[in-house]
Amino acid sequence: MIKFRLKVASLVLLFSSVALADVDIPEFGFRQLLELTQKNDLRVQAAHHDADAARIGEVRASRHWYPQVFVSGRLFSTTDPGASFMYQLQQRKIDAGDFLPSSLNQPGINTFGQASIGIDFPLYEGGAKLAAHRAMSSEAESKDWEYRAQSLRSYAQVASDYASLLVLLEQRTQLLDLRNNVNGILEKYSIGSKSNPVGYSGLLGLKNLLNRIEGVLSENEVRRTSRVSSVRTLVGQLPDVWRPKNERARAFLDSALVDSNQIPAAVEASRRGADSASFAIQGERSRLLPRVGIFSKADLYQGGRATAMSATSGAYLQWNLFSAPQVAAVDQASQVALGSQKRAEALQIQMDNDAKAARSGIQATLKGLSLLDESAGLLEEQTRIAKDLFREGSINALQLVEVLNRRADWVITRVDAEMNLVQMRASLFLNTTRNGGLYESEK
Repeated sequence: MIKFRLKVASLVLLFSSVALADVDIPEFGFRQLLELTQKNDLRVQAAHHDADAARIGEVRASRHWYPQVFVSGRLFSTTDPGASFMYQLQQRKIDAGDFLPSSLNQPGINTFGQASIGIDFPLYEGGAKLAAHRAMSSEAESKDWEYRAQSLRSYAQVASDYASLLVLLEQRTQLLDLRNNVNGILEKYSIGSKSNPVGYSGLLGLKNLLNRIEGVLSENEVRRTSRVSSVRTLVGQLPDVWRPKNERARAFLDSALVDSNQIPAAVEASRRGADSASFAIQGERSRLLPRVGIFSKADLYQGGRATAMSATSGAYLQWNLFSAPQVAAVDQASQVALGSQKRAEALQIQMDNDAKAARSGIQATLKGLSLLDESAGLLEEQTRIAKDLFREGSINALQLVEVLNRRADWVITRVDAEMNLVQMRASLFLNTTRNGGLYESEK
């Protein structure tokens, strides 16, 4: 009778699990999450806008050799004797009465208008604008690489969170299976039954193991919630309940987070920034050189007497022979450039060392996981034998608990190792990859 009830209960649990599996919980694959990240990750969007702004600045700076065309105009009233006389002269309507002392000293209120159009064509500027263009070009390249680096950081974050969810879901399945085993033993061999081979201490051991499993399941839930929150931060809106596609975490890592063995995008961004700073040295030197150009201007004057025009053309030379703020400006720019170069070198060394450490850690972790995988089959066989011996009365409950505890230890150790592997693979990916687009990196 008891066996019949247990079979019925097992069938109910089986069909319940099938029904739950059929619940329409949306699945999100890695590519879907990447597409949403590209649209919604504010950090990637900000880096993209910075890169676009730098490219626009580069184009603007490239037009330094274009002539400057300007227009100006003004309308004013004045009692100033000099301005009144000169603007009447510019109307080309001066007469003898304008030279009378009374007219010169007391011109009264006069209203004048002036409009000008001109062109300024710099022929030589000491290389200042050329240096500025080169600096902006390097800055634009730096921002492009920073955008790629930020894309990679978002890519690696989504990939590591996704892989971690796969690891944690696999652990949850293993823990639920172990919990079902313990519950089955407790239900079958309840205390007080005449055929019960479980002593009171064994019962306590089984319940303690069950509590341990429940605690690990709670921790698993907290870790999964944290990863889901991290994904939602990057991706944007997601359903309250969703799940990743069913795949093995290590197989996913092998395809998504690879060792590209390249100079990383972040280092390229830093190097281009250092190049931009070096061009600033040339720009400061050019301030000490002369500026040569040609210009032409046409003016239209209007007053109470007439409207007249005039034109002026010529060349100019401007040379700042001394400017106190410019003293040591070249030295300052040189120090800034050296600082930028040192930071780029330091970043390269750091990322190289991080990549080496990640490779070493990955190799050791994979070896450990390989041993754990070998142990999995042995533990499974040991658990099966121990349960058979327990049913036959050959071993007591405490001995069975010891075997089940080893299996729980294996589940916990394995998930910790795989979570470490995820982080090291993400670190290696970031420290060895230069392709910045989300889909470029995926390819």
